[in-house]
Amino acid sequence: NLDFSVFETDRPRLFGWIMPPNWSVNILARASAGQRYTPKTWRGEDVAPLRGDINSALGPWRGTFNLRFNKFWKFGSTGRLTMYLEFQNILNHKNYRRVNPYTGDGYQIGDYNPEWVSNWSKNGYEVSTDSEDYAKSVVNPSYIENPRILMWGVSYSW
Repeated sequence: NLDFSVFETDRPRLFGWIMPPNWSVNILARASAGQRYTPKTWRGEDVAPLRGDINSALGPWRGTFNLRFNKFWKFGSTGRLTMYLEFQNILNHKNYRRVNPYTGDGYQIGDYNPEWVSNWSKNGYEVSTDSEDYAKSVVNPSYIENPRILMWGVSYSW
């Protein structure tokens, strides 16, 4: 329950606490359904995978919780110095940008991806999804949004 009403102290309250002068707190919570994808079922090496209906399945949910504290100082009639401490994705939730159509989850080392194994296990060269090759070619770190981040900064506006 956020209570930002002004009382006799002429300062806002946050969760019953009186905020110090020239401070602010920003809270951002986001949640959304997962990304749509077309599921696949493996039928064997020499047969094409069976595809489900286009975009008929949902991947894992996406969400983040951010918190930012600001402290302000005024300079002259228009200048303002701000110091801030910002926490992004505090809960360190993995938000996947791509979904493995065989598992319905994000691409990970050791996951089920028989199509990749079949395509690369040719000429006696055996590979698995636990291999370095899989990690380099499929499990790309850019397929996951930012992990937990802590930022500190200073800005000046006039």
